[in-house]
Amino acid sequence: MEGDPDSLGQEVSKPCPSPSLSSSSFRGDLESSVESRSNPPYGTTIKVIPYRPGEEVEEEQEGEDLMLLEKEVLTDIILHLQGQGDKEHGEHFLLGIPTLCRATKQRGEDTLEPETCKVVLLQKIMGLMETVTQDEEPNRILCYSIAAICNLSELKPALEPAMESCLLQTTLKICLTSPRHNSLYVRTKQQKHMEDLEAILRSLLATAPSLDRLQFLWEHLTSWLQSPDALDRVKAMRSSRALFRFAVSLLPQFEDSPSMPQMGDTAAQLCLSLSHPTADISCQARESIYLLAQILLHHKGKKARPGCKTPMETILLSTH
Repeated sequence: MEGDPDSLGQEVSKPCPSPSLSSSSFRGDLESSVESRSNPPYGTTIKVIPYRPGEEVEEEQEGEDLMLLEKEVLTDIILHLQGQGDKEHGEHFLLGIPTLCRATKQRGEDTLEPETCKVVLLQKIMGLMETVTQDEEPNRILCYSIAAICNLSELKPALEPAMESCLLQTTLKICLTSPRHNSLYVRTKQQKHMEDLEAILRSLLATAPSLDRLQFLWEHLTSWLQSPDALDRVKAMRSSRALFRFAVSLLPQFEDSPSMPQMGDTAAQLCLSLSHPTADISCQARESIYLLAQILLHHKGKKARPGCKTPMETILLSTH
């Protein structure tokens, strides 16, 4: 078996269409799946090679392997878009998207075609994410979904704000809602969910770093900072701090904004958490204010004044 490429996969019955993303025949198949939902012919036996995240391949073989993988994952993607397949097939669909994006970028392209493809894929991803519950048995749906979203965010066309907002709300609800039970498994799963949430926030900010975009992302966290559940508030503040930290690392890439977009409201809301009785919240709020001061001072092109005793004093003095 070792060294035999045929041993990597197994023969299964799948639909016929699986050409390259750049070919006109694939566009026709995908448009048909999205618009008419017509079923492709069955009966063709193909070789499915599983995608293994993190698996290293030799550089000279990567291009050829990606082309082969792309043809196979397109079959899974088209099948899922037509509403066919079970939960396991949904996982194959999610795993196929990073491969599809990698293959697209390797061809020197930065756009998924047809233009509606990206939105339709994200809608399907959100549908799968909504099947994830806090207390269910271990599953990989959320992890695979976040990886797929992060890869799609690197390709054009840019999403409409309403679509991004829906995507964020779905992700926040899954990642920040506290579970009913507090077992070791649930706590470990929650930690992974938080890492997934921070990954998607970083990915969405990196697509177009700016004060406006930072404010847009942070606004989706504000309602969770006022949650009646203390654990939800702690997690929301942690995500806020992670977002501001990443924003500081991206400051050289930030686009110019004609004016500061309501960042005073952001600072005020963070200040309200400084005296919070929960130590985690107050400490993270203090760090978030300091990071926000760095961001605003960079935007104004000024350095921190040595006489300032607090980050908030720095923000206020920089406005004069």
